[in-house]
Amino acid sequence: MARQLDDFIQGYLQYTKNSESPTTYHLWSAIGCISAALERRVSMQWGHTRVFPNQYICLIGPSGARKGEPIVIAQEMVEAVGVSLVAEAITKQALIRRIKESLSHFDDGKMQSQCAVSVVSEEFATFLGDNDAGFLADLTNWYDSRGSWTYDTKHSGTDEIVGVCVNILASMAPDWIPLCIPQVAIGGGFTSRILFVVEHRKGKTISDPNLYSIDQKLGEALKRDLERIKKLVGEIAFDPEAKEAYKAWYEREEVRNQKGQPALKDPRFAGYVNRRATHIKKIAMACSASRSDDLFVLAADFDRARLFMESAEKNMESVFGKIGSSPLVAQTQEIMDFIRQKKSVPKWKVMQAFYRDVDDKMMDSIEATLRATKLVKKTIDSAGNVVYKWMA
Repeated sequence: MARQLDDFIQGYLQYTKNSESPTTYHLWSAIGCISAALERRVSMQWGHTRVFPNQYICLIGPSGARKGEPIVIAQEMVEAVGVSLVAEAITKQALIRRIKESLSHFDDGKMQSQCAVSVVSEEFATFLGDNDAGFLADLTNWYDSRGSWTYDTKHSGTDEIVGVCVNILASMAPDWIPLCIPQVAIGGGFTSRILFVVEHRKGKTISDPNLYSIDQKLGEALKRDLERIKKLVGEIAFDPEAKEAYKAWYEREEVRNQKGQPALKDPRFAGYVNRRATHIKKIAMACSASRSDDLFVLAADFDRARLFMESAEKNMESVFGKIGSSPLVAQTQEIMDFIRQKKSVPKWKVMQAFYRDVDDKMMDSIEATLRATKLVKKTIDSAGNVVYKWMA
């Protein structure tokens, strides 16, 4: 059976074009669907390391940013092709049991075993629980899809899961992050493995979505292509042109890092920056599978993966905006987001919006912080009002 579409990702964006959700949410949901379908059947040998296409993707945005619909659409897609899904609210013990029960086999020249599951969750906070450091450590370990994972059982000593592979596509409001992830873990192993896709508002306004019929024919074509993607087995590799493009990118980024100019400047993303090379390979594998069954990453696939990743990184640093030791960190982030949204806003309007949380003295401190970051400029209008302008 031939592919129905020239490219799964582009078809997916066409299918979801009449949604109010930001396009980026649907883009990364499409990538998450591909990664979920590939499971552990496809991999890339990179030196002594084998890289698998599973990813941890989290859509971040405030209430009203329309995070939920992309998750619902993606869940319907992966359910249709038989991806093993995990319940949104589940205990760690039940999850481990669910992973072990997902055992399946495939032949890539010799018989292989895997225990692959996908988490597709509208409420990632519910899945993660309340500052459960042990669970975060397990999720960190599972990300690399090692050949076996051993754990202690309550009554039987130790047990082993063969070929563990966990893929995550989830959404969460930024306010929940401090409740789910301990501050000491921010920037550590777990968060460095997550691609945070951050938007601050919905993508567009559609007052009556029923005016636009859902393209059922396109939806079925997407499911058929995803089913074909799920049957891919074998080793995926860069073709010569793509490998040269990757090497040039990697060497350029290493020079930037050595000069103290990393892609993300927030030190809490140092772990993520060090892991970008792995992220881009995983995304490139998804881009290749989106396009063809040939199991080659072409230069165009790598370029697309790079653009997708760099686009997500533009807003990524704001994900931890309300986490820090400063007593005004949450208020500073909220006011920064407010000014970003307005582009230019008088101080009195800021105070009207935030008088419950910020007094005039606190505002002076927040203003000094924002000006020091050079993200906000203070001006005076013709009426003598202080005006804040967003400069980024």
